[in-house]
Amino acid sequence: MDGMGARMGVVVGLLLAVLGGPLVAAPVATLNGEPIDQQALYEFMLKRYGSQSLLKLMTAEAIRQEAVKRSVTVTDAEVEAEIARKRNLVNATAIETGIDFDMMLFSQGETLPLFRESELTRLRLKRLVAKEVSVPDERVQEYYRTHVAEFKIREGMKVSYLRMDDRDQMTEVRQSIIAGELTFEAAAKQYSNDPLTKDAGGKLDRWLPRGNSPFVQAAFGLLKDLDVSEIVPFPNLGYYLIRRDQYVRDLQLDFDEVKEDIREHLIAEVTQGLVGAKQRELMKAAKMDFLLQWPEGSFLPPKPEEGTEGG
Repeated sequence: MDGMGARMGVVVGLLLAVLGGPLVAAPVATLNGEPIDQQALYEFMLKRYGSQSLLKLMTAEAIRQEAVKRSVTVTDAEVEAEIARKRNLVNATAIETGIDFDMMLFSQGETLPLFRESELTRLRLKRLVAKEVSVPDERVQEYYRTHVAEFKIREGMKVSYLRMDDRDQMTEVRQSIIAGELTFEAAAKQYSNDPLTKDAGGKLDRWLPRGNSPFVQAAFGLLKDLDVSEIVPFPNLGYYLIRRDQYVRDLQLDFDEVKEDIREHLIAEVTQGLVGAKQRELMKAAKMDFLLQWPEGSFLPPKPEEGTEGG
């Protein structure tokens, strides 16, 4: 989700909260003792974000109506599973980007409840086009052949790591590992708070590329396999202890190693095109009547006959 989409989601939530009951004179805030009431807040948001927010809301409703018409359902458990999947994807690269899932939501002005609503709409839309999504084996193989250079690791490393919040405790754990009193795997299972690698004894199940984050720089600073790093502080994420497991240069990954990643990429690509087309189709066919009295100076939505593409 891009920043604008996230901000629109927040605005939609605010508008719904305001529109959920009658506007009253009670202030929503004061500034230097002067009240700012609900009407002022409503008009401010309506002028600046109202048309985009309303169209986003109408798009979600058009998708919901189509899902009902075609008996397409998405359960709460499926929404939570998709959120967990995306959380894991973002968190898996936090050692490189410095941004985990919660930080990503915050940076985009998003909240988990609003993100959950957006995921429900996205899953409905994906399910509406699911039968049209097809990626044959031949296309996966062709993609590998034409992009083979992309699957060559110029410089990479397999690592295991622990993440903890308490530096003093991390110091004690590291000393036990160095002294041979505790294996790295046992330490990760017992002490690490990283849900992605804890149960695997700290092992990161992918090649780590060279980069500029504190974690990656510390990992590539290790001189030989099985070396253990000093404690690595990573702002907002905690403290890390890293073990170099394997280092490679110019490693060509074969087709079997990457075919499922390629298939997943192609499925996502095909799905994205189909859901975009379906969303445009639904909004073009929808009968839209805008009943609001827009305040002077508002950004107005397109006329209904022009159709629209919601966010």
